[in-house]
Amino acid sequence: MTEEQMKHDIDALVARVEAIAGLTGGAVALLCGGEVVLSHCFGYADAEAQKPMTDETFFDIASCSKAFTAMVGAQAADGGVFSWDTPVVRYMPDYQMADAYITEHVTGRDMLSHRTGLPRHDFMRAKFTDDRADTVARIAHMEFTRGLREKYQYCNQMFVAFGYMLERITGKTWEQQVLTQIAEPLGMEMRIRGSDGGMQGLDYAKPYHTDGRRAVPSELAVGGAVAPCGGIKTNLRSLIKWVRAMAQGGAYDGGRLCSEAQMRELLTPNIAIGMDTANEREPLTAYSLGWQLSSYRGVPCVSHGGSINGFNSNVGFLPGTGSGYVVLVNTHGTPAHAVLRAYLLDLLTAGKAGEAQPMLDAWYAGIDATLAELARVEALAPPTDEEIAWLCGSYFHPTYDCFTIRRGADGAEFTYGRHTARLGRAEDGVWRGVYGGDEFGHLTLTRDGDDLRLRNPDSELHQLFRRV
Repeated sequence: MTEEQMKHDIDALVARVEAIAGLTGGAVALLCGGEVVLSHCFGYADAEAQKPMTDETFFDIASCSKAFTAMVGAQAADGGVFSWDTPVVRYMPDYQMADAYITEHVTGRDMLSHRTGLPRHDFMRAKFTDDRADTVARIAHMEFTRGLREKYQYCNQMFVAFGYMLERITGKTWEQQVLTQIAEPLGMEMRIRGSDGGMQGLDYAKPYHTDGRRAVPSELAVGGAVAPCGGIKTNLRSLIKWVRAMAQGGAYDGGRLCSEAQMRELLTPNIAIGMDTANEREPLTAYSLGWQLSSYRGVPCVSHGGSINGFNSNVGFLPGTGSGYVVLVNTHGTPAHAVLRAYLLDLLTAGKAGEAQPMLDAWYAGIDATLAELARVEALAPPTDEEIAWLCGSYFHPTYDCFTIRRGADGAEFTYGRHTARLGRAEDGVWRGVYGGDEFGHLTLTRDGDDLRLRNPDSELHQLFRRV
């Protein structure tokens, strides 16, 4: 298939997504045998200014950053200052988790393969974004939902802790390691998110998100504390260099990013994610170190996605072949990144494009169900005056700090960091609310004596916040 035909197909897919979800712009690339056979940008970096997308436009790549954190871990292992299977407390004696056994036995391999037993605790990022040491200290009070190495459970804070541990081991910041040991050797243009969002002075893609039907502007994610789990910003032409090196076993013109032995460690499965027999393309997935492993139409595939305010991304490669892909979009929450990834991987593994409509239909059904649930929550009647009087106050959790509830014009108003929600009465002792933006979701508060338990979309936990 020619590059022009691929560009035509991609533009057609983009138009289908834009029609149902809204899509501002993006960029994709395809490599075969180390050669770039497709590099294509579409839409706008800035819709309001009608500024076109280019291969130099910076995107927030979010959790695609995790593989960079794993690579600097591999480099530390090559240097003999770190081992994947040595307990973290050997390197960081003051490191604490809420379970004594896990504290003593958890390793870097456990952290970077999402098998520590911790679920997501991302709700805290609405309030804490700037102090890495403080974020790691708060892990001491994070509640578990599984035991060590029992189950795959995605947990961003483990990558933050791992990055912080490498800082303690090497005496270099995580940022210094990624920039000097990966970006500079590969010739990548790269910035790291800081308290200002990290895009100032750059040709960058403005962030947008879908409200379920159209693209609307978002705010840039801020805060450098969590950068090891998702704080890298770069562009299409730079990610092509990263993917090519990874697809060539860590080799690039002039050297290697890590040893062949460490490259094998990075791509060895450590825990199963699960099996989806309904997914004909990719039924079985596992996780290694900062990468997801799968069999895509019977071909070994290594990939990772990224999702953050205003952006979705996905990068991947077929190990040992020099072949891979990059997908970047600046509209969060649409199916574009998944549909474009499937298109590119279908070309690499089957030589022809598969059908996209089932993926679009599944997304549409999912977003309809989400919007319907949010509408039901928003339609709840406000708490009674007596309930509002009881609810008002501040509530504390040692990981999350405080959320507050006050009486407002519409009843009881919940505030935690940048999240706000009007509370509705679900039943006796249970209140629910919706918070907005591109991270829109709903929360549930349940009375527990004189305190409240909070459940948010992060996990199945109902975490106890004590009245203060």
